[in-house]
Amino acid sequence: MKRILILEISGSGHHPSYLRRILESGILDAAHVIVAGPSSLSAHSELRDLRSQYEFHELAIDPNQQARLADFSAIGLVRREFVLRAIFERAWRRACSSGQIDLVVLPLVDGCANAIALRGAPFGGTPWIAVSMRAQFHLRKMGVTVPRTISRLAREILFRRLLQRESLKALLTIDPTLAEYATRQRASEFAKVCLLPDTCNTYTLIEKNVARKQLDIPIPAKLILAYGHLTARKGIFNLIRAMTREECPRHVHLLLAGSQDEDVKKFLAGPVAAHLRAEGRLHLLPGFVPEESVPALLSAADALWVGYIGFYTMSNILVLAARHHLQVIPSNQGVIGYLSSRHNLGLMVNPLSEDSVVDALREVADPPPSRPEQIARARAAFASHTDATFHQVMKQAIRSAVPDLISDR
Repeated sequence: MKRILILEISGSGHHPSYLRRILESGILDAAHVIVAGPSSLSAHSELRDLRSQYEFHELAIDPNQQARLADFSAIGLVRREFVLRAIFERAWRRACSSGQIDLVVLPLVDGCANAIALRGAPFGGTPWIAVSMRAQFHLRKMGVTVPRTISRLAREILFRRLLQRESLKALLTIDPTLAEYATRQRASEFAKVCLLPDTCNTYTLIEKNVARKQLDIPIPAKLILAYGHLTARKGIFNLIRAMTREECPRHVHLLLAGSQDEDVKKFLAGPVAAHLRAEGRLHLLPGFVPEESVPALLSAADALWVGYIGFYTMSNILVLAARHHLQVIPSNQGVIGYLSSRHNLGLMVNPLSEDSVVDALREVADPPPSRPEQIARARAAFASHTDATFHQVMKQAIRSAVPDLISDR
């Protein structure tokens, strides 16, 4: 039986759900699968039902490497790539000790893409495929609003060098602008790039009033939901400030659901958030949100907040909103803004401008007749962002590396 090694450095955020979708694409039936990752990955609820179907190896990371992985300074980010490459090489060698590895899968290559571009893949001649989520060198060329950076040309050269690595058989991207950019290029290596539509879990929603009662949200409120790992980059500071403004309707409420970093915790303990809490308009559901709680969040909400600051890549919150018939309040920057403008989703905000945010909140409070049309456009725009499409694209990528490994059955 063929042997596939999947390498994943993180056990939190979107990483477990992406790994689950890869495992469900058909490889568990077609090959012996080894997953190498942190212990938190194996224990995650997303993988609980699949745990007996693959072999798990905990990544070996020494204290020095652990410190380097936690260094996000400019120089630290460069060193981090080579550390991660070395960790993956060690995991590959361990897996090879019990038999040949026929394919390596990297569910997120961006953390070591430049190191691999410079030094080659750390898997010998083993074919490999990867998913890219964070490439940004192409964005301005595609008309996406992002700041100019001095590193853009270097990153473009490194990306091309990555694609030129012979053992790389397919590079999947969740960013439609990168897939489109690749189709415009004449160089043959760009044929390896393929769109992997960003997807999300599909939930069965419940009646809005029932969900509101479960979450202790007033029935008449217009509820904005900010969901996921909450940081300052998610733009919630200006969102909360805008909600305290006189011009913001008093029946607009905010639900923050998800883990909070220290900056968010500090802000929520401050006077601005306290003012909103005193009015009963700020609702908190801190910590990891289990899957069984998500339907109530989506059912209770009127709009999903995606007014992120300095976040220029794809976000599956757009997909989550579209798949569940919710209005979205997106940033006017990055891929989020590009797609929102392209599909005329409405309510785009400058997340740094309280005036802009207030305008969007007023429209949520008193939606125009076009709102159902906007929701329908969003649903149509992301109609292909399904698990079925994800699985099919992943199968095709695996076949490009190991022909006939996975059938269409």
